[in-house]
Order: sequence, then structure tokens, then C-alpha cells
Amino acid sequence: MSESDDPKGVPKHNMELDLQKMLEIVYVGVRRVSVFMKYGVAAERTTPENFDIGDGNVYSFWPKEISDERKNKAKLEFQTWLTGSCLKELDQYFAYFLDDVWFKCDLAELHGKRVPSDLIVGDKTFVAQTNTASKLQSISSRVGADVYLDSFSSLSLARNSLTHGMGRVRKRDTNLDDTLKLSWIALHMFVNDGEKEISLNKTFEKKAVLHLPNGGEVFARIEEFSQHYKVGEKLSISPQQIAEICWFYIHQATKVHAAMVTYLQDKGIKRSNGEGESAV
Repeated sequence: MSESDDPKGVPKHNMELDLQKMLEIVYVGVRRVSVFMKYGVAAERTTPENFDIGDGNVYSFWPKEISDERKNKAKLEFQTWLTGSCLKELDQYFAYFLDDVWFKCDLAELHGKRVPSDLIVGDKTFVAQTNTASKLQSISSRVGADVYLDSFSSLSLARNSLTHGMGRVRKRDTNLDDTLKLSWIALHMFVNDGEKEISLNKTFEKKAVLHLPNGGEVFARIEEFSQHYKVGEKLSISPQQIAEICWFYIHQATKVHAAMVTYLQDKGIKRSNGEGESAV
């Protein structure tokens, strides 16, 4: 921030905003999910001898003999916990990003205006909101971003089912009659072998081996993916689908960011001549 005086003697403050750095907030959340899922998938490949917390711990909360059935059930519960934690991470960091977008928009409203020296910028009411979909709706209306609000709402409901409903859909988690429709958009990868299109996403999800004797042409489309769960049904989200949802958050953040940049420019804020994307 720099300060200069106009001819009337009124102090003028110049503030430079690093807009590109804002997207890093979302990327941090995505990278955290990526590493947590990696550790989680690796942990699922092994079954511990016991469920003691660490080695050599004097505290033990499980019997010495644990049946394979109980171990397998515990592993399924771990998957539920891990998926819920990952959705929470994505939601939380996207909310941090939206808070920053709202703050930058509030700053833009002050551009070229005379303000009191004790002015405090920042909408505490917006930051205090806990529903990320509601935050996104407010920002979308403000900057004109075209986003998938229904998908964000469904992901929030799924997270609630996983963290508060023991992984099962409750009545309050539904958005389509007595069903939770979980949806997101992602790159759908295909390969055309000359006769038909084969989904690479589904191939990766099933961990199958794809044989193409005559080769094939790979291409991608952005499509909506969805899963439906009835009340009482247990949610099941694969690592492949978590990766797609990560891409969805990045894609939507990029669209919000682009709309925000246009919004700032419409307010008369100019891009600096330096490297990177910033505004003055």
C-alpha cells in the first residue's frame, strides 16, 4: 500500500491486490485432500494386528482378539470418516476463498471514494455464514458468476450425512423427495477404439485394465456426474469420484475468480503492469 496527496490535501491510498494468489486457497484444500486420500488408500491395503493407539501405548480400548469381521467393518467406517473429512476440507477452503472474494469486492466499492480514516472494511456477517452454498449464491449474484449451486448444496448435504449421520442419509439430507441426489461436474475422459466410446473414468474407478489392440483416440467432455441415495442408505464415494469433485471445486473457483476480476475492472480498478495478475 502506498500513500500520496491530491491537490486538495486529502491523503490518497493505493492498494495492490494479488488476485492470482487467491486461487491458491482452493488449491491448498485440494492438495490436502489429495494427500489424505493417498494415505487413506494406502492404509486400507493393510490390516493391523490390533487397534491400539500407537506402539507401546499403555492404554488399550479393544480386546486382544479382534475378528476379521470386526476389522473389515472398522475399515468400512474408516472409509466413511475419510470421505467425510475430505468433503469438509474442500468445503472449508472454498469458503475461505469466497470470504476473500467478498472482501475484495467490498474494497472495490471504495475505489475512488472518500472514506473516514477509521473505516473498517470487511463484512463479518458474510464471514460468519456457515453454509458455503449460500455464500456462493451471494457472490454469484454480486459478480455474475455462472456456477453449479445445486451441486454445492448436494455436496454439503453429503458431508452432513457422513459427519453427522454416521454415513447414512437422513431425511434432512435429502434434496429430491426422499433421496439425496449428489452431483458434480468433471472431465469425463473417453477413448474411441473405432467402434465405441469407452469411459476411462469408469475404467479407472474399477481399477480395470483396458486392452486396445488397434489403439484409440482419447478425448474429454465436461459432464455432470450424479449418484442417488435413499433415506437410510449408506453413502459410498470412491477415490476416483473424490478426485473428480476436487477438479469441480477448482473449476468453479476459476469461474468465480474470472467473474470477480471483471467486476473489479468494471469498478474502475486497473491491472498493474507488473508480472502476474494484480489490481491497483
